[in-house]
Amino acid sequence: MKKRFLFLSCLAVLFAQPSFAQSALVKGGAKATGKGFLQKSVSRLYPRIRVPKVPTVAPQITLPTATPQVAVQISKQIVAASKIQSSFLKAPALQPFEQNTPHFLFTVSSASKGNGFQAGGFVFAEENNGKTVLWGVAPLEYVQHMGQNVEVSFYVAGKKFTYPAEVVLTGRTEGINAALIRLPDQVLEVARPVIWAKEYPQKGTNLFTYGYNNGRYQKAQRRVITAHTERIVESLLPAEAEGTLTNAGGLVVNEKGEAVGLSLGTSHPLAERAEWYWNRRSNKDLPKTQDLSAIGEILPFARVQDLLREYRNPGSAQRVVLFGGIWVGKLPITETVKSVTAYYENGFEQTIDKNPFLKIGSMDVPFEYEGLKKGKIVISRKDGSTYAYWVDVEKRIVTREETIR
Repeated sequence: MKKRFLFLSCLAVLFAQPSFAQSALVKGGAKATGKGFLQKSVSRLYPRIRVPKVPTVAPQITLPTATPQVAVQISKQIVAASKIQSSFLKAPALQPFEQNTPHFLFTVSSASKGNGFQAGGFVFAEENNGKTVLWGVAPLEYVQHMGQNVEVSFYVAGKKFTYPAEVVLTGRTEGINAALIRLPDQVLEVARPVIWAKEYPQKGTNLFTYGYNNGRYQKAQRRVITAHTERIVESLLPAEAEGTLTNAGGLVVNEKGEAVGLSLGTSHPLAERAEWYWNRRSNKDLPKTQDLSAIGEILPFARVQDLLREYRNPGSAQRVVLFGGIWVGKLPITETVKSVTAYYENGFEQTIDKNPFLKIGSMDVPFEYEGLKKGKIVISRKDGSTYAYWVDVEKRIVTREETIR
């Protein structure tokens, strides 16, 4: 009797693992909620545990092609019904949102078969002149190697749906690290747009990331460290596997199923990209005791909107750069702040390099203002060339200097 009990316990735990739920999800949104054998096993072993039922608010794409407006309405229904569900044996799940993630997510690759680069992305909607338009967004650091003509693929109900698409606008890797992808009308056979969160997530709140990593669907739960205009910074929860650390291009949502931005992956402490994580003096938003060995970056929706604004009206997405309250210049979406140096009256200098935490509208925030004499802001263009702004804080004068590429 004891052996039988042990056998049933182990079997229930095995089927309750996230990988089991994920495999069911990729095969078309099957209900991975512990029904059938798992539910019976749990009921027998733990009679006080109630396995929650997942509400059905949207068909798993057996309908004919929808219009963009209908696609948005379906997405709103999914989000309205979504809530966290959990049990004693399973990690938290956001249902029915997780049933429908194959319709939000895609992989993008070059239309040229000889190009092996691939990235993840997701669908969102735009209202333009009374019309609803579906777009795709994916991380620039991968898409920039694919060329203008690409293919997007959705994996729904065990089938792969591939469509030709076009990269129409890109930002800058250390800045607006994203590519805007024009999707054809045919994607409405399977695609549904995310519903954007109206507010930035608060420090300490939980987020969920969904996407494809090395061709495999993955889900990760994370927690917000800090959030502002340039980046939302998250940390992995201790239980997350190493394989989820580089899930770039994933969709990040809050506990309501509302999208907060594009996952740019996780910086490893040994990578050069993560050097500024350890400079606590340069990053006052970061807690002093936080373990920063697995920090994930999220590009907020506001920056994705910048790509759309720039596409519709070139030049409209430029943002004003300030230092010490002094108007310095404007930063296009294709440029990024390479470094900022503060010079003090006592001869002391302090430099911050490639820090995406820097707020464009207040470049002097990470520095001590007392005794600040001058500032130097180096801007990097998309082609790799640079120029610099010199700011005389005392005289409130700004000069621009072209630098050698």
